Amino acid sequence: MMADADLIVVGGGISGASLAYLCAKAGLSVTVLDSNKKMGGCLWTHKSKAGYWHELGAHTCYASYGETLKLIEELPDGLKSLVARQKAPMKLVEGGQIKSLFSQINIPSLLFNAVKLPFLNRDGKTVRQFWGQVVGANNWERVFSPVFAAVPSQPADDFPASMLFKSRKKRKDVPRSFTIENGLQALVLGLTNHPNINCITSTTVKSVTKDAAGNYVVATGESSFVSRLLALAVAPDSAANLLADVNPKLSKAIGCIETCKVETIGVVINSESTQLPNAAFFIPTNDSFRSCVTRDVYPHEKYRGFAFHLSPKVGDSDAIARIEEFLGVPRDKWLDVNRHQVVLPSPKLGHAEIVKIVDQLIAGSTIAITGNWFAGLAIEDCVQRSQSQADNLVNLFNEMSAPQNQSGSTDGK
Repeated sequence: MMADADLIVVGGGISGASLAYLCAKAGLSVTVLDSNKKMGGCLWTHKSKAGYWHELGAHTCYASYGETLKLIEELPDGLKSLVARQKAPMKLVEGGQIKSLFSQINIPSLLFNAVKLPFLNRDGKTVRQFWGQVVGANNWERVFSPVFAAVPSQPADDFPASMLFKSRKKRKDVPRSFTIENGLQALVLGLTNHPNINCITSTTVKSVTKDAAGNYVVATGESSFVSRLLALAVAPDSAANLLADVNPKLSKAIGCIETCKVETIGVVINSESTQLPNAAFFIPTNDSFRSCVTRDVYPHEKYRGFAFHLSPKVGDSDAIARIEEFLGVPRDKWLDVNRHQVVLPSPKLGHAEIVKIVDQLIAGSTIAITGNWFAGLAIEDCVQRSQSQADNLVNLFNEMSAPQNQSGSTDGK
């Protein structure tokens, strides 16, 4: 079968988009397949008819995101597109009451324990084990466990401590925290707007097989796509399913990683219609939603936007009723409501060993695997993983494309 592209990328989030862009930049023809109506994945910005945007997924980049910033610099507007995040507090929601984070912390316990931080090692510890030592056991259970759970929109107590809140070198020429104009999804859309990239949305990949020539045949419900190289940038459960035929050992290794679905409801209202205080986040200790992320850090003169990341098994009607109650605004007064769903990894101790096995199984092969389930869930972790995988693919492609001499070896002249 004739190849449709040099590389097929399954998954159009930041991981797939950055890998596709880096390979396209190196001269490969790339086809990106995604099941959503547009590229974005966990970077999902909703834009209302009035032009007001707010995030339903990832919401912030930081000055420490060095590789991400390099990609932004290569887009048409470059660093001019950065919008600095304004300060807004984090609020807890306990028993239906909104409280300041500081007021709920046992300060003596925090001060007594925090001095241990420089002497503690994250390796081999869960988030609870490591950070519980830093803030104190009672502070962890009452306050910080819900706060940390708001980051991956799921309980983070059993995550490997090494995967959250990493220390990275910060750039001095950009805001400490920021988004880009029109929201973070614009980054994905900008990266995939490359002449060597063909994006096909609203298509679900059903299977991956190989033809007689060793090309990958990626089948959707409507058609098939053929390529010499394959990259998967999807959740672990999806990656495991797609690899079952072409690499059973790799499929089995990836299938060990747990996942969870996160449902999000986004709401836009008139600013004057709610009495909610200004806040970056509202984090309940026990509620129908794990967190509510606002756009208050990028204030608008007329509107406020809220993304409610729901707790598991909360029905739609119950979620809407609770959001009405929380906002103090009935459903018929909402200016816009929208939904998004993602599948996120739920890593546990031993995750690094699984990643090591995955990397061993794909080393030197025509398969690349990227996503938010390798070094961490942060945007920068995704981009760094995609950078390394793109380098591998480009090097392999160049070797495969190099002229061969009569003995079959690569001509080094």
